[in-house]
Amino acid sequence: LAKFLLTPPIVAISVLLSVTLGAQARDVTFTTADDIATLQSVIDGLESGDRVLLGDGTYSPGYTIYLTNGVTLAGSHYTNCAICPTGKRRVIWMDGAQSVLTNLTITGGATSGWDRGGGIVMYDGVISHCMISNNVATGNNARGAGINILGGTLTHSIVAKNKSTTYGAGIYVGEYGYKTLPKPVLIDRC
Repeated sequence: LAKFLLTPPIVAISVLLSVTLGAQARDVTFTTADDIATLQSVIDGLESGDRVLLGDGTYSPGYTIYLTNGVTLAGSHYTNCAICPTGKRRVIWMDGAQSVLTNLTITGGATSGWDRGGGIVMYDGVISHCMISNNVATGNNARGAGINILGGTLTHSIVAKNKSTTYGAGIYVGEYGYKTLPKPVLIDRC
């Protein structure tokens, strides 16, 4: 356990996934020089336990990134690697027990009206060592400008400077209409 806690985050996650899944994860490296339009198709083409490793820089997709198949999306460190979408849209939609988002800044996301989670909507998975900042949710019943969590783990991350006109500017746990959360939620050392 001590070795795991002292290991750099991406290596620790790789070890965790390898032990959990019983196989070595495949890595795909992506840089800002690559066509950002292909990032989602790269993620979709991978299997649970595989990783997309983003090089330093700011990535500005014209779409919401969906992490739903157990893939890890990782930067080198949140101070060096950011995802900031073009236009007014959510940055990340996460659903999948083995889906991991790590070492990234998630910024510039926006939702309005009954929509929620300008930065991230998470139904399951793990977010670690991330900065979630400067996302907005506007309109009636806006929720979770930074992150709307319905299940999963948020750990060792910073959630700051997000703005909501209604509820939970940084973090909102739950969703309008849900009486119980669909999955357990853990927010740890943030």
